[in-house]
Amino acid sequence: MNPSAAISKIFWPSHLCTRHIRTGFIVGWNVRGFTACIATVVSEIDLEQLVSCLDLMATDPRVQAINRECGVSPSVLGVVTVPFADGTEAQAVKESNSKLLTSPSLLEHKKTANLWLTIDIKTTYIPSLQSLHCCGFRYGNVSSEIIFYKQPDPRCFQFLSLEPLELDISKINASGALFDASMSPKSSQKRFKSTMGHSRQYLSSFGRTVTDDMGVTLYQVGALKSKAVPYHNLD
Repeated sequence: MNPSAAISKIFWPSHLCTRHIRTGFIVGWNVRGFTACIATVVSEIDLEQLVSCLDLMATDPRVQAINRECGVSPSVLGVVTVPFADGTEAQAVKESNSKLLTSPSLLEHKKTANLWLTIDIKTTYIPSLQSLHCCGFRYGNVSSEIIFYKQPDPRCFQFLSLEPLELDISKINASGALFDASMSPKSSQKRFKSTMGHSRQYLSSFGRTVTDDMGVTLYQVGALKSKAVPYHNLD
């Protein structure tokens, strides 16, 4: 790949665009190439400790089932630096950020990571990609696209999907009822069994592995607030 033609696409959660965000490590999924879905930013933790926590979490059977659909396990994708912190002088924050960026563990991890992002948070709380590394190589002149998303609330049965959800089934039910009324009991029973068979095939199709980037990303976003997995505990 021509380093000057590198393109990065980053899905960024909108709940991180607040004054409460702090310098820390980016946790999320490397969807493919330079496309990443960010789950959260974890602060006040050693990098090696965070990596160990993610590795341990990946052994949970509940998480393994979700990861198969997500296409890849969550990992540390880089670092976020924030130039401000409540109750702390700007110079002290700057020195702390510099110390983190030059720490041996971070520099070593950057050499082997398939994707390592360095992102600055502006005073408007908007992320800005500063550098992108792949296996220790820095790509210059990277064109970055940041897509903001709002995490769905499972308590309100919210989810994101490429497939539209058909809620108005009244017309379908009405036409089906009229059709059934004109059929003999034997034919109606046969139609019912056929319908159930097609329904099972339709439902089983949801278990297939999603290969397109957007489909995988939307599943990852949905997994963030799943009660079956502890991703939300990283916030």
